[in-house]
Amino acid sequence: MKRFTIMFATAFIMVGLCANAKASILGNLVSFDGSSDTFEDASVGLILKGANNSDTGQLQIGDKIQGLVHFNNIDGTADQDFGGSIWAAYAFVVASVNTTEAGGIVTSSTFTLAGDDVLSVLGVGSSGNAVDGRTETSYLGRTETSSIVILENKTSGLGLGSTDGDLGLAGNIDDSWSVVLSASLNNYIASAAEKNPITGEKYDLKDLSDKPSTVDTTFANFYATFNVTGHSFGSSTDFLDIYNPIVDAAFSDGGLGEISIADGSLKTFNSATSGEDWDFADDGNYLMNPVPEPSTIAIWAALGLGGCGFVARRRMKAKKA
Repeated sequence: MKRFTIMFATAFIMVGLCANAKASILGNLVSFDGSSDTFEDASVGLILKGANNSDTGQLQIGDKIQGLVHFNNIDGTADQDFGGSIWAAYAFVVASVNTTEAGGIVTSSTFTLAGDDVLSVLGVGSSGNAVDGRTETSYLGRTETSSIVILENKTSGLGLGSTDGDLGLAGNIDDSWSVVLSASLNNYIASAAEKNPITGEKYDLKDLSDKPSTVDTTFANFYATFNVTGHSFGSSTDFLDIYNPIVDAAFSDGGLGEISIADGSLKTFNSATSGEDWDFADDGNYLMNPVPEPSTIAIWAALGLGGCGFVARRRMKAKKA
């Protein structure tokens, strides 16, 4: 009877911890097995001029880059099989621009993107203004350093936000949407694509008009690392760092982050499907690796070993008898 009780208790705790981690739609799609989960996206973004900036057609300090991410495949599961809709909203503020660098490579050293504006995308003010009756603290307690948030809805096939580049999402995020993860930006690097194969000229990433005229043509590739600032997977979940070699080569900081964009591309958007006011389309693979934290694994192991030890002692006593 004691053996059964211990084994049942161990199984109950393990099932309870796993159920807590998988309570969300996103939690049901990731593996929690130590291997990286891949999120494929199809997204649109726009650039908003800062309050004191003139519309020169060039990126300036204080300009905002905002966008929506539609995750259409997670670890081989297509969005129609998610059991709901999963989107993300991101926002950065341009903190510095290297005006002497034309085209080539743009990084968060020379072109710093500070993630302090994602709350405004969601319609949540930094002072805790309410959104549909919910305050800033409802969003996993994240701070203004959060650059991206993942949201989900249990209804499949839902869009998020206007198709005309209006990212004031307070009216779109009602009680049916849940914020399930937020993250802050570590490092970012964008490499301009070749504009002229004969001369080797590249697109100028600071010139907002210097993009290909053909829809879905890539004008830059980008890579990034983030750290998770809040999530709904439960307190027993940790995130393993993922190595990004391109970021590592650019910053010599190890290239590690709890979320990594491995192969993002910036493209000319399709106004027929994406609305008239978006400035660019982007896609890529987001990688993350949530796992049970080490202390939880140690508890599981201890319970399992304890149960085995108890059974072994019972058997030894039985033989002696």
